[in-house]
Amino acid sequence: MAGGNDTSRSESRRPQRPRVGAVYEWQPQGLDAFDPKVKRPAGSRVRVAKGSKTGVRGRMPHPFTYLEDPDTGEFLGLALDGSLRSSGNQVEP
Repeated sequence: MAGGNDTSRSESRRPQRPRVGAVYEWQPQGLDAFDPKVKRPAGSRVRVAKGSKTGVRGRMPHPFTYLEDPDTGEFLGLALDGSLRSSGNQVEP
């Protein structure tokens, strides 16, 4: 459709994976709410750990991500990508 607003491509795009090193707000959904492995209260800050880029073909199976405490670097566990909400996504050194 020339010159029109074709949104079919944007609607079929897969959601982006959380970025390693970015800080998110923890809002458990799905399995994370039913049987939480990450022992954090909803609304707390978490950071995506470096291990999230390892595994089969260089990535964890979608939709899982490793999480760590942004202040101490303590490993928190494996969580669903959908349980992470943007909180400015500042990448911390």
